[in-house]
Amino acid sequence: MAKKWLRRVRRPDERASRARQQSALRGAILGWLFGVAWLVATFWWLFISMHVYGGLAAPLAAAAVIALAGLLALYLALAAGLFVHLASRAGASASLLFG
Repeated sequence: MAKKWLRRVRRPDERASRARQQSALRGAILGWLFGVAWLVATFWWLFISMHVYGGLAAPLAAAAVIALAGLLALYLALAAGLFVHLASRAGASASLLFG
């Protein structure tokens, strides 16, 4: 009987912790997707340089641009995930670190 009571008391805290972790992960994923899209659109000239002037095949040049954007977007994913994590704990004052 005591175990059921203890589970009910502890369960809301675990749910809140899980929601914070999922929201930070979701923020990181969305930050990474935004970063990849933004950087791919920014690196159009790399595709032209590698394909036209470097003689690299078009699919390989596109893959290289996407890979570079994916790796560099990890910085944005880290920042977005960290912001969501801090905002869920500290509220609006966390935005002072990023603003």
